[in-house]
Amino acid sequence: MMKHTASLLFLTGLFWSCSVDKTRLEGAWRAVAFYEDGQQVNTPLDSVSLHFSPVGTYLFHSMGHYKAAGHFKITLRYIVLQDTTNDETTPDRTIAVQYLSTDTLKLEMGKNGKMQVLFMAR
Repeated sequence: MMKHTASLLFLTGLFWSCSVDKTRLEGAWRAVAFYEDGQQVNTPLDSVSLHFSPVGTYLFHSMGHYKAAGHFKITLRYIVLQDTTNDETTPDRTIAVQYLSTDTLKLEMGKNGKMQVLFMAR
């Protein structure tokens, strides 16, 4: 019985250690590096930003005039973004949080069969 309890406590700790801390995520982030399939992509990132509010909304700006905004939720180490900026039903976008500290955010996502990693900073 004691061994089973210890295993359960370990798994519970592992579960919580793999979840994203919403309070660390909140605020403004700017892109500093972008990788696709393991190769750094040399592209201007000065206009790429992401802001998470305490009330569960987000605002994303990309290169050019692309913008997405709406609601977000956190499921373990994933951020699920619901874009509400256009009238059409846009599928939710799920992004994996690979690393999160007070000043660094590493996001992983897939697009057109390619793995993309975006490094962001405050």
